[in-house]
Amino acid sequence: MDKMEMLLDKYKKYLSQKEKEEGQFKTDYYKKLIDNATVFLNSLTKKQINKLTNIDETQISFDYDDKLNSNDINTNPKDIGQIIYMICTISEFLVENGQYKDFKESIKESIKRIEWKDIKINTNIFCKLSQSTGANKLVHNLAIKKSNMKLDLYGNGIMEQPDFTLFIKDYSKLLNGINTTAVQLLDTFVMIATETSQQNSLITIPLKTYMEIRNLKDEKTARAQIKSDIEALKKVEFKFREKKRGKYGDWVNVSLYGGMSGIKTGKIFFRFTPEFFNCLPSNQFMYFPKEAFTFNTRKNPHSYYFARKISLHKRLNLGKPNENIIGVQTIINSSPQFPKYEDLEHKRFSQFILEPFKRDLNAITSFSWEFKDMEDEPKTYQEFINTNIKINWNEYPNVMTLEKSKIKMIEKINIKKK
Repeated sequence: MDKMEMLLDKYKKYLSQKEKEEGQFKTDYYKKLIDNATVFLNSLTKKQINKLTNIDETQISFDYDDKLNSNDINTNPKDIGQIIYMICTISEFLVENGQYKDFKESIKESIKRIEWKDIKINTNIFCKLSQSTGANKLVHNLAIKKSNMKLDLYGNGIMEQPDFTLFIKDYSKLLNGINTTAVQLLDTFVMIATETSQQNSLITIPLKTYMEIRNLKDEKTARAQIKSDIEALKKVEFKFREKKRGKYGDWVNVSLYGGMSGIKTGKIFFRFTPEFFNCLPSNQFMYFPKEAFTFNTRKNPHSYYFARKISLHKRLNLGKPNENIIGVQTIINSSPQFPKYEDLEHKRFSQFILEPFKRDLNAITSFSWEFKDMEDEPKTYQEFINTNIKINWNEYPNVMTLEKSKIKMIEKINIKKK
């Protein structure tokens, strides 16, 4: 067994042990890591492999923000993201196995050669946001109330639905669970990838650009919130399955964090796992009002989710009679923070259900809305959840091309059925 095979064998054993400790959520993720590690190690020179296999024991811990360097490893700037990712992962392995030495200077020069391009976001009212079953389920459940999350013996949070399971590592250590600001950060990363048709799972965005998108004024406060939100996103794993023709398909296990994140030289960066990145098809997107990123989550805790669900509903029903008609029940279910009537102690429907619903819909200026086929407002909770609302968009983008594409897709499906 040569040195490269020996290192890879050690790495496989390490990942196998980690998989046993962390369970089924990590299975596909670690298989992908082994594939990536094989490619990475095969790309190294004998000198580099010798260095990796002959390092002394040390207590140095790995921290991407200030210890990422290598005088020996040089590579094309276009591929550096993947190399950084593998070095991070292999370094974690070396640390835990007492074989970590002098990565303080690893890939420093290579990082300097990366061409960080400022992200240019269009100035239109709407942006493109990739959407898929798994990603949508994640967004609308991620900021679930802490009281609705179950904890296992290790303090990890688990929330289970028939077609979706959310797993958050060390959830008990999060003071208030995961905030909507983390959801907005996640969707911003997805929006960047969609708008730029990005092929690399390492998403970067200038801090100032993100502050403009979110309408944040104080940089110090923004940095603290972003770092907190990134730490929360790093803990997220989930699995989902799609329902087609009345039957559920197989479960798909996904981890969110791909081993690289932070704020450095005025840039925010976050690497998605290949599995999550593949959940973001570039040709399957919705038009999303950019104002939603600016909503104050304390004053209007449900507005972001309402805007997102209504935008998704329109995209999925383009050209149908219900394109701009959506059920109240569907809307309130979209917000993980919206109160449940059965949990209200005094059953004050108007104060705790109807008024917050109206307030957070009215905060969205991209459209106006009204209760459908009703002269007055609903008087009871039951009447309320059985009601539909009608959406009147102010300046929705021209969707003629999208509608034609959808018609062609439906025609192809019908032909196959015959």
